[in-house]
Formats: sequence, structure tokens, C-alpha cells
Amino acid sequence: MLQADTISVNRSGAKVLDGVSLSLEAGRILAVLGPNGAGKSSLLGALAGDLPVAAGKVLLAGRELSSWDRRELARTRAVVTQENPPAFAHAAAEVAGLGLLPWEGMFSRAEETRWVGEAMAAMDVSALARRPVTELSVGERQRVHLARALVQLAPAAGKARFLLLDEPVASLDPRHQHLLLAALRKLAGEGVAVLAVLHDVNLARRWADDALILRSGRAAAAGPVGGVLVPGVVSEVFEIPARWVGTQEDRWLALGC
Repeated sequence: MLQADTISVNRSGAKVLDGVSLSLEAGRILAVLGPNGAGKSSLLGALAGDLPVAAGKVLLAGRELSSWDRRELARTRAVVTQENPPAFAHAAAEVAGLGLLPWEGMFSRAEETRWVGEAMAAMDVSALARRPVTELSVGERQRVHLARALVQLAPAAGKARFLLLDEPVASLDPRHQHLLLAALRKLAGEGVAVLAVLHDVNLARRWADDALILRSGRAAAAGPVGGVLVPGVVSEVFEIPARWVGTQEDRWLALGC
């Protein structure tokens, strides 16, 4: 379990998270939502160990995150951020293979090749394997980096694994949004704990188990998606009309009308 215990985070002298708590459990997908500037990326940064907490603590498998060795941490959790600008013209398969760096020298070339191939297939980027990432679209590069995260966690199958994603579907077309989220659902079925920052409340309702809504750095609502992503809560937090559309068995939220 990955836990945040009443954490606060300051950035540039301003408090961007204030007393936020959550538990990310194996086999479940937690969607984090909220208006722009609500603190979603800061929360992910704190959970990843990339941002220090000013108060509270982050625990991974019962240990404070700050006590983890960086290589050990990289073998347990993978992170994909919003911005992944290419620094060099590496082939897409090489970038996906960077996920194996924490495991360097521990596995055979055949196993490594299999993990890279499986991850690229899951993200529908196999056809891009030899293409330089500098020639890919933003959405294609995002899918390559998502494949890299899958590769990073693959050798830890059977152990505690955590995947933290900041707006993973923001640059993707509808087909690839659902392809990605279906892949996350499959990972959760294999015991991976997944946290994804999302903006689309209906995608979150469709694919996530739990939701945390942030507003002005604080938790506005948290719990199973069926009780959190409902018209009253969504309308209040996002300050936009929200209502149910469809049937009781197959319904979604219409926003702004």
C-alpha cells in the first residue's frame, strides 16, 4: 500500500497541498481529479518521492518513502509525468527499454526483449519501434513512455508494484484513451496499484475503482467512484452544471448543460 498521511507540500513559498490523505491499494485504480491548480501534479510528485512534504508523511509498504534506496524504489514504482520532451533521437524501442535500467544485469536479453515487446504492444506502439522519438507526435511519445513504465514494473511481477501517471490520456485520441485505460485495468487485475490524474470524469467513472477530488490543495471528496463522481459533487467542485444522461444501467455525466 502507498499512503499519504495528512501531507502538505509547498512550492515557491506557497502551500499547494494542505493535509491530504489517501491510500493506494494493490489491484485498484485511483483517479485523482480537480480543477486546474488544485494540486494534482504536486500530489503525484510527493507520492513519487520527487517533491518533499512540508508536513505529514508518505509511506510505501509501511516504510517512509524517504528511507527507500532510489534503485529499490525504482523497482517498486514507476512514474510517467505530463511532459516528456525528447532530448535525443533514440528509437522508440530504446526509450521503452530504459525501464530496465533499475534491473540492469539481472535478467537475460531474451527476457528483456520480451518485456519491451509486450509493453509496446500493450500501448499500440510496436510499429514505431525503430522510429526516433523526435519524429513522433506528442501522443505517440506519451504511449512510448507509458510502455517504458510497464517495462520498469514487469520484472517485479508477483511483488508490490505501483504505477503513478500524470494525465496519461491528455494527448491521446479516444481509441487510445480507452486502450490505455484498459491496459491499466489489466495491470490492476494482476495486482498493480495504479494512480492516474485524469480530467474526464466519465473516463474515471468507467475505468477507476476510487476517486479523489482535490480543490485548492485539499481533498473535496474521496471514495469509490460511484459515490464521488456524481452530479452534486462534480457540479460543486468544478462550478459547472452536471446531470445524469442515459439509463440507470448505462449512464454518464453531462457537463455544462
